[in-house]
Amino acid sequence: MMRIMAIFLKDCSEFVFGREEESLLPIDEVLIAILHEKVNVLTSYYTPLIEHQVYNNPQFRKNLRKWFNDQGWNFTLQQRDFIKAA
Repeated sequence: MMRIMAIFLKDCSEFVFGREEESLLPIDEVLIAILHEKVNVLTSYYTPLIEHQVYNNPQFRKNLRKWFNDQGWNFTLQQRDFIKAA
């Protein structure tokens, strides 16, 4: 236990004082694929809800259009816009 603690403290001090850079873990491709699939599932649920709100709630449409503009996108009431918003 003492040896592990000594290694940790040495590594920590080298990082704190700038003698060693933080090692980054590689991105887990499986995790990315799982998250992407979860986003796709949620998108399929939210897209029709957003579309309904856009056509029936002027304030929602105005806020969504502003959000699109803030992102540097154009809001054209196309299906791809609803998917992007979802």
